[in-house]
Amino acid sequence: MTKPNKTLIIAEAGVNHNGSLDLALDLVDRAAEAGADFVKFQTFKAAKLVSQSAQKAAYQKVTTDADESQLQMLVRLELSAEAHHALIDRCAARGIAFLSTAFDPESLTFLHQGLGLKTLKLGSGELTNAPMLLDAARSGMTLQAFAIVFLFQAIGQGIGNYLIAPLADKYGRRPVILYCTIVFGILTVTSAWSTNLTTFVAQRCVAA
Repeated sequence: MTKPNKTLIIAEAGVNHNGSLDLALDLVDRAAEAGADFVKFQTFKAAKLVSQSAQKAAYQKVTTDADESQLQMLVRLELSAEAHHALIDRCAARGIAFLSTAFDPESLTFLHQGLGLKTLKLGSGELTNAPMLLDAARSGMTLQAFAIVFLFQAIGQGIGNYLIAPLADKYGRRPVILYCTIVFGILTVTSAWSTNLTTFVAQRCVAA
């Protein structure tokens, strides 16, 4: 995917194309001009993510049609298979790598088998989605490092709940909170100076 120890710059296009392929292509151009290594979009099937009765979030009602449902909005933001191919072609022409976040198993399969992508981005919402994680692992695609970091951070948080609660019952909340705050601060600082991914992941897991 890239050279070891090279910092990757990922331009987040997301759904900022508003359903327009022309705007999506323009986002690729702008990302390439800015010198990014990747430009990342989102791949999903709206009907697999929300129900017909799902309402928009408050901020979405302010920025989009308030009478439109969550499903209707997401359908507008879907990128077709043809659009994906057009974006990959534009990326190749501009010398920038294409990347997309898969939000459902069908989209993951499409990115892997339909487009032949070797690198996968999963959203933070999938970190506890065991079937999705299993599909990602079986695909053989490279999972972006920060997804791995968040996964182990979530594991650390889960284990921490079982360790901290008994200590708080025994010694009181105040000393435990103070101790955790100090340890968290130290590990946060030291993780910023980690020289390899294994050390960084371990420190973030313990900090969580």
